[in-house]
Amino acid sequence: MLLRNHPATPLPFIDVPSSIPCRLQIGRLYTYWSINGYTSSPPPAGQVPCFLPFNNVTRGQMAKIDSTAGGYVDVIPSTQQTFTDVPYSNPFWVYVERAAMHGVISGYSTSPPCPGGTPCFLWANNLTRNQAAKIVA
Repeated sequence: MLLRNHPATPLPFIDVPSSIPCRLQIGRLYTYWSINGYTSSPPPAGQVPCFLPFNNVTRGQMAKIDSTAGGYVDVIPSTQQTFTDVPYSNPFWVYVERAAMHGVISGYSTSPPCPGGTPCFLWANNLTRNQAAKIVA
């Protein structure tokens, strides 16, 4: 697996001091290219690079983290759309498709919660702890 840097290299994030409980896990995910921080928006200027460790994560972001950490590099045809709310133009589309292909996510098959048809993934919604445990496991 391709490493970003040696695990002993300090994290570049100004908001992840050694006192943060999950610093080791953040470092591992960063080292293996599974996560990135922010270098511009949303943090205020001058506070980058940062990770924002206490912010929520969306379902789309988690699909990206999990797909990258899992090493999923499957080629997905641009015409494939497993979920009605995640078209090819969505920035998380390829990660959502890969995670679905590997059985990591399943989305929703009822309306509601699907506002525009089923099945849907609700990629912009925050994860619950239960959903995060399912995806990570």
